Amino acid sequence: MIIDRVRLSGDDAYLKSSDGGINLAATLPSRVQTRPVGRGRQIDVVGIHFYFEGPDLRPYFQRQQKALLRVTVMKEILPGLFADPYRHRVHTIAGFNDFNDGTFSNCQALEVDGEPTIVAMGPGPCSWKSARYRYPQPVRFAKAAWSLISARSLPNVSSASGFTYSISAEARDENDTVLNLPPVAANLSADDERSAPFDATGVAQLQVEFHADTSADGYFHERHSSTGLAQIGRPLLRSLQLLEIVKCQHDFFSLSELMSEGAGYDLLGATNDPLTRLAVTLRVPATLVTGPNEDPAHNLYEFVAVEVDPDGVLPTGALTYLSARLSAHVVIRPPSTATTR
Repeated sequence: MIIDRVRLSGDDAYLKSSDGGINLAATLPSRVQTRPVGRGRQIDVVGIHFYFEGPDLRPYFQRQQKALLRVTVMKEILPGLFADPYRHRVHTIAGFNDFNDGTFSNCQALEVDGEPTIVAMGPGPCSWKSARYRYPQPVRFAKAAWSLISARSLPNVSSASGFTYSISAEARDENDTVLNLPPVAANLSADDERSAPFDATGVAQLQVEFHADTSADGYFHERHSSTGLAQIGRPLLRSLQLLEIVKCQHDFFSLSELMSEGAGYDLLGATNDPLTRLAVTLRVPATLVTGPNEDPAHNLYEFVAVEVDPDGVLPTGALTYLSARLSAHVVIRPPSTATTR
């Protein structure tokens, strides 16, 4: 079924406070965000239209010590891992170059279903330790996610269970001092979640280690022209992603920063008198969808959020009115169920 795209319009386009109001400056600081998209819908966001009113907005064209406005785009950037792609940089450890630069114990890197994968050579413990990565300047990590082989790639087993694994990281600061970090993953099975917090600050060097214990040899076959059909052990790890926190262009410390980042603005009224009104359109491209991993009760879903005076530093009455209206289209994709005659 194909359904035309429609423009998000009317009252539904406005970001609203918990009491349903659209004036985000009624009580400061304030934070609002879009609701869950829901199954069968997709919202293609182009930007946000902001409208400001205040006794005199001119002082806030200068950069302030704290942010005046903050925009967050929450996406499921990796399976089960929700984060703002504008506020994070992904470090991916994967592929033959990364795997073969490390050291193996009872495992090796092979291509499985077209992807480089660490494969156990037989039942029992195995491990892989990466090379040591040195960053040009210290970084701060926030989260980690990893990818294991799918059960569908193991024709000799009925599920992806049958092994446990752990992932650890050794980090050092600029002075070569080892940082005290908890394990990324400890004694998990393949059915457990494949993402976790990874709070590490001031990391100048990083080395990761993967340990697995395979109780059952869920092997796959590989044919070589010289040796014929051979059995190779169980495929395990495909990749590890670490999310670094970076400064975001959606943190605005002045109205002039917002205007320069925007697609257009309008100074409503005379500029040589107290400037009381300002309209700005900010480009924020984002596609919001729903998925099986979302959990709205714990704020784990895709959304766009706006925070006004997040640190509570604006003087009382500096803003009397502020609205945020999405420029977006709604796409309907009804879930279908096959029928039988």
